[in-house]
Amino acid sequence: MVTITSSYTVFPSEPTPKISMWLSESDQINPWTHTPIIFVYKPNHIINNPIETLKISLAKILVHYYPLAGRLRWIGGGRLQVDCNGKGAQLLEAESTKNMAEYGDFEPSEAIKDLLPHVDYE
Repeated sequence: MVTITSSYTVFPSEPTPKISMWLSESDQINPWTHTPIIFVYKPNHIINNPIETLKISLAKILVHYYPLAGRLRWIGGGRLQVDCNGKGAQLLEAESTKNMAEYGDFEPSEAIKDLLPHVDYE
């Protein structure tokens, strides 16, 4: 069982361009969905506050990958574009009743699906 304990919106740590980015034709025809990413690692030293470290690191990298801190926006003709507006990326903090070994090698499996947050597309 996985329980989300906190949700954070992480903003770029420096100002980023406020532009709209055109998406290619192939971006327009693929199904609209989210791509969940899970990072799992065993630290080689004790980190006092790992979630703070992740938030600071994400804020720094969003400066360089600023479209990831933007939002998709519908434009005329049923097309999408990326509105690079610096509104931030979502970071979820969660706890599991399982230990790391129970998830195996983190290959796609039913156990791993527990780690993916549900996205309501309504």
